Amino acid sequence: MPKRTDGAAPLPRGKPPPENEAAAKRTEIQAADEDSKQDDRITFTLFPDVGAQTKTEYRVSWDGLAAHVRSPGEFAVKAKCPLIKLARFGERRSEKNSLRHDANMIEITGIEGDYDGERLSVGEATMLLADADVEAVIYSSPSYTPDAPRWRVLAPFSKPYPPGERRRFMARLQGALAGILAPESSRYRSRITSAK
Repeated sequence: MPKRTDGAAPLPRGKPPPENEAAAKRTEIQAADEDSKQDDRITFTLFPDVGAQTKTEYRVSWDGLAAHVRSPGEFAVKAKCPLIKLARFGERRSEKNSLRHDANMIEITGIEGDYDGERLSVGEATMLLADADVEAVIYSSPSYTPDAPRWRVLAPFSKPYPPGERRRFMARLQGALAGILAPESSRYRSRITSAK
C-alpha cells in the first residue's frame, strides 16, 4: 500500500465516496465525503480564483478530495479556475488583498506539483509514484491533450507540518517523479488549478 509523502502508511479508508456532479461547491464535496472515517481526513483550502480574496477550508477524506479534483467542472478562462492548496491559511491579507501568500500559511497537509513537460502521461507518472510507494492523486490540467500531457499531482501527509517543511517533502516527490515537476512547484505559491 502506498505511503503518504512524509513516509507514513496511509490511514484506513472508509467506503468510497458516492459519485457527485462536477462542480466545486462545498455541499458536493461534503456529500462525497459524508461516509468517510474521521481519521482519514485531510484539510485543504480552495480559492475561487487567482485573486484569492476569499477562501474556503475543507476537511474531507483523501478519497473525497481525489473524486473532487478528477471532476471539477469546466471554466471559461484559466484565471477563473479555483486554486487548491493542501494547506491552511489565516486571515492576513497581502498588499494585493490576497489571502494566498506565504506569510498567511499556517500549516501544510500535503504538497502539490505541476507538470507541463508534455511528454510523461498521467499513467506513466502514476506508475512512477507507485514504484516509489508514494500516495498521490494525479489529474489533468486545463491545457492537457493526449499528445502533450500536462497534469497536477497532490500528495498528502499523514499529519500537518509547518510550511518550512515543504521543500523537504517536495524533494521526495520530485525524486519519485525523476525531477520532472515544474520549478514553480517548489514555491509555496505554485499555481495549481482544479479544472480541466
